[in-house]
Amino acid sequence: MTHSKLLFGLATCLFLAGCFFEAGGCTGNACVYVSDDGDECYGDHCDEPVACEDANAIAARMASVITEARSHARSCGGVSYSAAGSVLWNDRLSQAAALHSADMAENNFLSHIGSDGLGPAERALEAGYDYARISENVGGGQSTSTAVISAWLDSPEHCAALMDPLVNEIGAACARNNRADLQTYWTLMLGSPQTP
Repeated sequence: MTHSKLLFGLATCLFLAGCFFEAGGCTGNACVYVSDDGDECYGDHCDEPVACEDANAIAARMASVITEARSHARSCGGVSYSAAGSVLWNDRLSQAAALHSADMAENNFLSHIGSDGLGPAERALEAGYDYARISENVGGGQSTSTAVISAWLDSPEHCAALMDPLVNEIGAACARNNRADLQTYWTLMLGSPQTP
């Protein structure tokens, strides 16, 4: 990893420190439900009334809703952003997001730095995503991908990450833990791949 990648990842991490809370359950890609007795189940195997949507459906929805949001010029905290291009789903970014959401849910915290001390840049590289640009949004408590995207669009820092014209790929995940304070923990990785 180059020094500039590490610095950008750290700067992005500090830039996107705010998070949003809203009552609800969990809907998202790679959702993990941790039952009261500590057993884990995944996706539609969960018995909770609010379960995660099918991973393929949520992948299509996240990319579609974010692409729609980016297709319009908007102001993020008083800073104007031009319309940006569409984003595509990336499985490696999704894998990195899923691991971080599961970590936050299991360990009851909301942060860009994982319990292992790694940030978004390191998680992307560990998932095999060699990036030219990487950023991350996290959130907690939202029940759907649409709700969490709406919360991010209402936050200047998160909105700026969504509108970044230099990112063109995303991966996202939601993890659920009824024992955790927020119950649902979202991670959205935004990136652009390194070109040879």
